[in-house]
Amino acid sequence: MLTIVASHPVVYSGDHEMRICQAYDDYLNFDTKKLEKDFEIESRDGVYKLSLRHWTENPHFAIAYFDTIENCLLRTAFTYEGFTNSLKLWNNMDWH
Repeated sequence: MLTIVASHPVVYSGDHEMRICQAYDDYLNFDTKKLEKDFEIESRDGVYKLSLRHWTENPHFAIAYFDTIENCLLRTAFTYEGFTNSLKLWNNMDWH
């Protein structure tokens, strides 16, 4: 997993420090049916957009994109809280 976090310049939305948080993983194997409980799922041309319920709104925007052709997952969020909540959920799943 490659993880990137950046917060320059420092910007706040309410009490939340805005950060660009991303994690990239490849060689994944997971069932989108298992994700429906926690994510709103959209797909187009082999790419799934997985929006984490209750964390997709401003300021968090916790969203993941899974590319079925490249077999990789990009997880993103604009706050540390949104990102860590997303990571907790992914880490509790059997997806690699």
